Amino acid sequence: MLDNWYKRVVVYSQELSAAEEMKIPWQSPTVEIYKRVCEAIHGLNMIKEGDKVLVCLSGGKDSLSLLHILHFYQMRCRKNKSTNFKLGAITVDPGSSAYNPRPLVDYCRSLNIDYFYEEQGEQRIYFFIAAFQNGNLSTMKAQYQTRDGTLRVIRPLIFVRERALREFAESRGLPVIAENCPACFTQATERHRIKQVGCDDML
Repeated sequence: MLDNWYKRVVVYSQELSAAEEMKIPWQSPTVEIYKRVCEAIHGLNMIKEGDKVLVCLSGGKDSLSLLHILHFYQMRCRKNKSTNFKLGAITVDPGSSAYNPRPLVDYCRSLNIDYFYEEQGEQRIYFFIAAFQNGNLSTMKAQYQTRDGTLRVIRPLIFVRERALREFAESRGLPVIAENCPACFTQATERHRIKQVGCDDML
């Protein structure tokens, strides 16, 4: 039984006035990036009425950019009185002593967004590796349902070029944690693939 999750942080969003919300450092995507994300969301019916969307936040440029892009999309939906959904973020830390996602806790608090952080050991990481090799993760689909039917994984950045995301993150000053570094996942092959799918592109 995989019950060795030993550290958890939960940050809940607060009720703010309109003036306070205006001060939150959310960033707006470029027209091109937003267009590509909307193509994925609408074309593949990724986000539906009443959904609870969690961005799996690694601290890399993709996941940080996605959080801001989806918040912008959420605000546009509210303005247009279209799809109503909740947005939050989660970080799953492999427990490496070199990996430090803790700045993400304060960053998400500054964004006033629901945020969940879990630190876990090697046993759980190898569980993810096994799931990656034997399950749906290996297909890299734009979206799919987990086998137990409880979660739907979506990749809204599927049509967005990596260069565009890098430029967006740099120009907006997002607090990026270096990608593909040994601090994140010390075994470069399967662990890096899990990072790419499980953190940067998953919700």
